[in-house]
Amino acid sequence: QEALGAMFSRACLALFDKASSQATRSEADRWITDFQKTPEAWAVVDAVLTADSGTLNEAFLAAKTFHTKLRFDYHEQVPPSERVGLREKLLGHLVRQFGVPNRRAVATQLCLAVATLLLQMEEWEGAIKDLATRLGAQTNAALCLVELL
Repeated sequence: QEALGAMFSRACLALFDKASSQATRSEADRWITDFQKTPEAWAVVDAVLTADSGTLNEAFLAAKTFHTKLRFDYHEQVPPSERVGLREKLLGHLVRQFGVPNRRAVATQLCLAVATLLLQMEEWEGAIKDLATRLGAQTNAALCLVELL
């Protein structure tokens, strides 16, 4: 996982570095697209968002990867026994990123991921009420809830 995390970081750097050639950016984009399809991507992007030490671009692509994986790989790659844990991690990332200055784009991607999870996670009964209860009490989180809805 550490090796994939390092490769993810390098691909993000190459993708967003203005000094990178078009060929390098295309190769990085292709690598990220392929990476997003792997089961290992869940853990890597979770680690990127947990660490809070990556760049804004890394956090953005990690959040976007969460959204993409929830749209396309949720039922195939997340066993039912791990879905509640995934939801809790995702909500934690959303609340934390929403409160960080200059991370609005990251928070928006995480909002999209939570909205997708809400649609995919059939066992999340009363999801809107649950989100309102969890996010409505804190100022940053309440603003997050407004964006999410």
